Amino acid sequence: METVLEVSNYSLHFQTPEGDIEAVRNTGFSLLKGEILAIVGESGCGKTVLCKSLLKLLPKNAYVKSGQVLLCGEDITAYSDRRMRPLRGRQISMVFQDPMTTLNPTIPVGKQIVEAILVHEKISKTAAKEKAIALLKQLEIDQPEERFFMQPHLLSGGMRQRCVLAIALASRPKVLVADEPTTALDATVQTKILDLLKTVCKQNDIALLLISHDLSVAARIVDRVAVMYAGKIVEIGTAEEVFYDPRHPYTWGLLGSQPALAVKSKQLYSIPGAPPSLLNPPPGDLFAPRNEYALAIDYEESPPLFPISATHFAATWLLHPEAPSILPPAFIKRRENP
Repeated sequence: METVLEVSNYSLHFQTPEGDIEAVRNTGFSLLKGEILAIVGESGCGKTVLCKSLLKLLPKNAYVKSGQVLLCGEDITAYSDRRMRPLRGRQISMVFQDPMTTLNPTIPVGKQIVEAILVHEKISKTAAKEKAIALLKQLEIDQPEERFFMQPHLLSGGMRQRCVLAIALASRPKVLVADEPTTALDATVQTKILDLLKTVCKQNDIALLLISHDLSVAARIVDRVAVMYAGKIVEIGTAEEVFYDPRHPYTWGLLGSQPALAVKSKQLYSIPGAPPSLLNPPPGDLFAPRNEYALAIDYEESPPLFPISATHFAATWLLHPEAPSILPPAFIKRRENP
């Protein structure tokens, strides 16, 4: 299977008057054609910063400290905003959380989709309009010919997000990045949008990078899951491996804090403490102060990603051959299918 996105040993810093903030720390992953990968973790763990950096959408004080990003085999690590413009939309697109901040409130949604098409394709406005209406139909918007002429405020939240998806998919990108695309929607619409995302990406062989803090959202549609903490991927594997055989204590905490699990156990688990400052991070594993299973070495040295299987890796010293045998919490073993 073709690899459309490959991030390796990637570190991203922000320059501030107080010093450099290590927003993304020596992390990496790959994304195959048609694959759906979720990056999950608490708010502020670096998910959105990582993904925005792939499209060069960060402020000027951000810079790549080390590593490499390959997009469809092309090294875009040092690309400027100008060099990225032809690639945005055609090679890689992004869908943001709130469609009302993405769409222009004064312009009909159809015209905005047509605009996205004409940027990359040399076709007539009539042909672009036909393609835009076809996209709206594909994204299950009823009466697309009428919705085409409507301004965003006249549409529901679900329809607005479908229009944003149409803009992102207008030029059939190889990679689609979706940043919490269902956060602003109610549960019923959220489910429909997620199912639609999966269907459209699978039908068109588009690789989807889904950002979410909600593991139940990720579990619904993804092929693989990457768990991120303090700017670093600490566990990555197939959905089945991460949800049914998690190995990192942080992943245990995320799974235990799911409301669905609390209904059964009658107690909602909460990970103690708060994420560390990345301005001057302490040595060792940054999760150690919040980790009840932390070993002495956790406070001295950051663990590598230990292989569990050919597709499953976790950065915890508990996987070292000389580490004591520690069973996951009872709620991990009792949990039902996500």
